[in-house]
This record gives sequence, C-alpha cells and structure tokens, in this order.
Amino acid sequence: MTAPAARDSARAWLRRRADASVRVEVLASLGVVMALALLVLVAAAYRNHENTLREVLGPALLAESRGSGEFAPRLPFHAEWWRVDLAGHATPLSVARAPADARVLAIARAAQQRGEALLDFGAVWDRILFAAPLANGDVTVARLPADASARLRARPAAVFAALALADALVFGAFGFVLLRRRVVAPFEALAALAREIGESGEAVAARVAGPREARAVAEALYEMSVALTGRTKQLSDAVVELRDANQRLRQTRDSLERAERLAAVGRLAAGVAHEVGNPMGAILAFAELVLRDPGISPASRAQLERLLREGDRVRGTLRQLLDLAQPLRTDSRAIELARVVGEATAAVSAQRSYAEIALEAELPADLPLAWGDPDAAHRILLNLLLNAAEAVRGQPERRVRVSLRPVREGRRREDAGRPPPASAPAIAVECEVADTGCGIAEENRERIFEPFFTTRAADGGTGLGLPNALRMAEDQGGGLYLGSPPPGFRTAFVLRLPTQRDAEANLRQRGSAAVRN
Repeated sequence: MTAPAARDSARAWLRRRADASVRVEVLASLGVVMALALLVLVAAAYRNHENTLREVLGPALLAESRGSGEFAPRLPFHAEWWRVDLAGHATPLSVARAPADARVLAIARAAQQRGEALLDFGAVWDRILFAAPLANGDVTVARLPADASARLRARPAAVFAALALADALVFGAFGFVLLRRRVVAPFEALAALAREIGESGEAVAARVAGPREARAVAEALYEMSVALTGRTKQLSDAVVELRDANQRLRQTRDSLERAERLAAVGRLAAGVAHEVGNPMGAILAFAELVLRDPGISPASRAQLERLLREGDRVRGTLRQLLDLAQPLRTDSRAIELARVVGEATAAVSAQRSYAEIALEAELPADLPLAWGDPDAAHRILLNLLLNAAEAVRGQPERRVRVSLRPVREGRRREDAGRPPPASAPAIAVECEVADTGCGIAEENRERIFEPFFTTRAADGGTGLGLPNALRMAEDQGGGLYLGSPPPGFRTAFVLRLPTQRDAEANLRQRGSAAVRN
C-alpha cells in the first residue's frame, strides 16, 4: 500500500470512529477488554484443569502400568498399552495390538531421558498419552481412547462456555442498562437540551439527570445559552438602533432634498408672483370691467367668462406656489380628529360631481386627542379626499374610506416583530384615506411628493397639493406617507399627527434640555 493510500485509509478510519456513537464506541472498547480478560481466564482455567488431571489421572495410570498380567483396567475406559525398550522398539501389551505412532515413541524417549512418569495432553483433537519408566530401562506407554480424551477435555469446555455466557450476560446488562442510564441517556438529554435552546433561542434551565460530569456539562450549556441570549439581545438592540438611525438618516436626507426643491420653488414663486401675478391681476380686473358692459355680445361674454376662469386657475396656482414657499403659521392645540374628518367628508360629499362616490368613515370612540393646527389638518384631509374622489371617478367601484387609529407607544426592542399591547399609551393618531381607484404605479411611488409631479391629465392638477400637504403635516410634528392599501382598495395615504400627551411631553423635554444648556 502506498503512503497516500495509507493516509486515506487512516483518515477514513478516523472519520468512522468520529461518526460512531458513544454507545457503540464504549461497548466496542469494553468488548475488547472483556474478551481479553476472558481469554486470560480461559487459559488459566485450562492450565488448572490440566494440573488437576495430572494429579488424578497420572497416579491411576501409573498404578495400572505397574500391575500384573495383561494390565487389567482399573479406569472407566480401556487404554492402549505398549512397552518400549531402550532401542525404541514398541511391543503392544493391550488387546488392541495397535502399532505405536510417532507421539508414542516420542513420549517414551522423553520418559527414558527424564526418568519419571509423563502425561501428554497434546492438541485439543489429540488423544491423551501416558508414559512411565520401568526398572530395567524400558518404558510403558498408554494412549487413552478418543472418546475418553474428549470427555476429559469437555469438562473445562463446559466451564469455559458457562464463563463466556456469564460474561456476555454481564456485559449485555452493563451495556444496555448501566451504560445507557449513566452515559448514553445523559448525552441524549444534553442533545435535547441543546436543540431546545436552538429552537427557542432562549436560555433553558438544566434538567439532566446523570453523573456529576453530565450535570456539569448541562450547567455549562445553560450558562452559555444565557450568555448567548444576552449577546443576541445586544445584537438585536444594535440592529434596531441601526435601523432607526438609517430611517432617521433617510428622513433627514429626504427632508433636505425637499427643502432644496422648496427653496427652488420659493425663488421661482417669488419671480412668478412679481412677473406674472401683478399683470394677471390687472388682466382679470379689466376682464371683469368689460364683463359688466351690457352691450357686449353673448359670444364675447362667454369668452370673457372663460378668460376669468382660466385666470383664476392661474392665480390659484400662484397662490399654491407661494403657500409652498412661505413658512406655515400654525396654531397648534388639541384636535378632535374625528370631528375634522367629519367636516372634510361633509365638504366633499356636498359637491354634486362626487354624488355617486361612497364615502365611508371608521371612527373609533376611544381615540385620543391629536395635536396640531385644525385648519391645516382640515386642508390636508380635504386635499387627500379630493384626490381620492378624482381617482375613483369612472371606476366600476367608487369607494373612499377614511379610518382613524391610534399608534401605540414604541415596543421594546426585544419584542421586535410583535404588536404592542393594547394597554400601551398612544403616541400618535393616524388617519388613513383609502380609495378603489387605479392605484399608483411602482415607478411613481417615490415621486408623488415632488412639486409639479402629477398623474392626472394636463388640465387636471398642478402637482402641488401633496407637497403642500406633506409640508403642513411635517410643520405640525407629524407626517404624510403612502401606506399599504387595505384589502379591497388600491391606494392609501396616511396622515400622522402626534397625540396631545406626546406633544406636551416633547415640549417639556425640550424645555428641560434648554434649561440645562
């Protein structure tokens, strides 16, 4: 075998040993030890049996060899006898008259040389031989029958079989009872404990019964799980804080981008108001004067009325531009947002063009008071409702639903992914305006709050309503965002305003910080 093949074989053997279970490895090792001990015991027992036979069988054969006549048998079997002289010639003395073989002659020479009686058991399958020297130098040799030799050897074999059986029983009982209870079962309990910790992700108290070492491993595993749980919690807290920081950074970046756009719009609005606003006002004033003249024709009157409508539209756009650029003067106070929703929905449903639209409202009774400017909140909701009403016009299903819901206090970081408890205090109130219109395309979702961006037809909107609404919501400490529509609806905008309790707490906190500084 080459060196690489030997290394591969050694690695394969090590892998097999590593994959073997503790029970198999321990049982195999103990089996080898028990087998070696049994072999030593068998060898000692066999040697003891030979000594016993020499002490019992030897004197009996010696007495028979020194008897008279034809060696009348004194044992429970008939042995074959020979007389071997100094020259090595064997003369049969028993009835069988069988020739002497090499073993007979060999034991005769050994007895002549040593001058004492010998007993040769030979191999397990050999017949037992006996030799005793005579006074004249000759040697008498006896060979026991095969059945007698087997019988004499069967006794230790039975003893060996009984020992082997007892050894197997003891070993089996040890392996399947004591070994399992004291070694395998604690290891299985430790494995189950580790799986339970892995599935739950929490520290699990040690419940391992077994030797001191197994309990020590279980306690160490518990301490490790406690430490891992603590580190996992720290990592979870860090991830949540990092996510919050990223969210704040994104909001800050978006606010900066919007501020830049609004600054550009402000400069544009100032120029437009100066260059277009004043001449447009003069044009509309002259058109109204001409319209008062009773002598103009009906066709001219219709053209003048159309001119006034388009001029009012241009002046409205200029007003929206100025509103978007100028800072908002808010009169923040406690708001019953359900009342504001009722006023806004009543203003929309009163318009004849929206008579076929189903306006629904879900207003919970225990809603906390919001904090902000009621007029600004009314304008934001009115803008959202008008946009939703325009979106559902011409659709098979014309539904607009306004729903209010409290936003509970931020949940603990370790409970991330679970809803906050109903008993937690509300920190904000959200108003969701959902409609069954055509929805907003994915590529337009990031642009809907940009100034002048609109999905309506060329004469359907200026693209300044949502940016204005977002600015007003942020100026009140809240926000406006595109949410996930509820089942059955296609689009949902959410206005979020802080609660009176949360706003007052923030004011107190800012005041304390200012005093410390």
